[in-house]
Amino acid sequence: IYEPFFSDFGPLNLSLLYRYCQLVREKLYGAEMRGKKIVHITTAADVRTKTNAAWLAGGYLVCYEDWTGEAAWRPFAVLPPPSFTPFRDASQGPCMYDVTLCDCFRALFNARRDNCFDFAAFDPDEYEKYEKVEHGDFNVISDKFIAFSSPVARKSELCPGVFTFTPSDYVQLFRPRGVTAIIRLNKKTYDRSEFLQAGMNHYDLYFLDGSVPPPSIAQRFLDICEAEGGAVAVHCKAGL
Repeated sequence: IYEPFFSDFGPLNLSLLYRYCQLVREKLYGAEMRGKKIVHITTAADVRTKTNAAWLAGGYLVCYEDWTGEAAWRPFAVLPPPSFTPFRDASQGPCMYDVTLCDCFRALFNARRDNCFDFAAFDPDEYEKYEKVEHGDFNVISDKFIAFSSPVARKSELCPGVFTFTPSDYVQLFRPRGVTAIIRLNKKTYDRSEFLQAGMNHYDLYFLDGSVPPPSIAQRFLDICEAEGGAVAVHCKAGL
């Protein structure tokens, strides 16, 4: 299940990909499946649902069969259009760029190759807990990167028992995870001094939410990440 911000529809997150892969492996290597094949059937007529289904199946090939991104895309590329549709940014207006299934498979392959993540050490329960608003609305992408929702200056109640998070709330969550820097990509909604007082560097690299950052900001982002010895937490999640 994908929970959209606005007009986005995927791809399904790492936790759902992980759970899908474990289900497939359980079926493949179970005694009752010896000599049999698994057929993944998607009955939905919606092209977006089909695209997410293909993401799961191709993601399995990359993560557990060691296929390259291009190889994982090849079985789907032969299907007649419009079998799939590109993923888009989390906004309501026209999308300024497309992210194809092949793009996603390539990114997954590169992330595994460069040891950005490892399903052998992945904890889906922790991932799903902290992506919820009431627990901080953040995702640990790798040992180096955390994506999180934009903090606010003052805590407010969104619904009964669920509150927004201030910088001090995130400091408590990020310290045990070795975060040394915060990068703000969106408009200012809080005073960065709370992060600075906690010993965390803070950088403002604003660009229009949902757009493509200019080369100067992209290069500055890379320079900061290379210079920081610890993990880097980036917000806001919707604009990443």
